[in-house]
Amino acid sequence: MKNGNINSNKRNKVRIPLNKTGCLDFRNFNENCVVIDISSNGIGLAVRSYFQEADEFRISFPLEDGIEIRGSVFVVFANGSRVGGRLKFFNTMEQQKVENFINKNTSRIAKEIK
Repeated sequence: MKNGNINSNKRNKVRIPLNKTGCLDFRNFNENCVVIDISSNGIGLAVRSYFQEADEFRISFPLEDGIEIRGSVFVVFANGSRVGGRLKFFNTMEQQKVENFINKNTSRIAKEIK
């Protein structure tokens, strides 16, 4: 379901478009990726490498205004250059930053729709 710029997946988690360049580390190989969207526990990516479901890698990416997020991604969907995964945070501060960002942007976009 799409509401303006907010996407909602089957699990009813709000996904906020991000489109920021991040860096992933998979088996000591680093490469840039694009964080397409983010939810409170998930992430959509555009990547250059081939990934399979159940792969796991570290990621870092800018959220907004100097806020850098670091965590790991457990791949639940992989189709060519598109990867979807469960985002695991290294600490609760990282998770709170993402949740604050989602809440702020959900409210902002909902106001724009009205």
